[in-house]
Amino acid sequence: MRMSVKTALLAGAFAAGLAALPAAAQDYGYGAPGASPQDVIVQAPRMRHYTPQRSTIGAPIVDVGLSAPVRYDDLDLTTDWGVRKLHTRIFVAARRLCQRLDNRYPITVSDGAPSCYRQAVDDAMMQADAAVDRAYGG
Repeated sequence: MRMSVKTALLAGAFAAGLAALPAAAQDYGYGAPGASPQDVIVQAPRMRHYTPQRSTIGAPIVDVGLSAPVRYDDLDLTTDWGVRKLHTRIFVAARRLCQRLDNRYPITVSDGAPSCYRQAVDDAMMQADAAVDRAYGG
């Protein structure tokens, strides 16, 4: 995997910038800021770099990610409309988070890895499916 110089800058920017982001969270469960059991957490995935542990200029490589809660307590998940609305909210949140992540840390994704958007949507859809199951009493 080839590391860019921009990846090296990620370490410094991560420490200073991520703490100031309102949607940033280290805990990607319901502990995310503003999250409740009536939320689906959309997470722009962490960038994982296994080797080398330092960039080509010697800076440490850090995993970063953004997450945001998507409310559904105002939706009736037993209706097609409610489920479609939840899915739309997830798509929009995933797109926004991945764009923010890409704008703040424009690095190349490793070969063969799914896109940020695809990973964020897939993870959130599992949570959405579980919420729909609960709405039907399952």
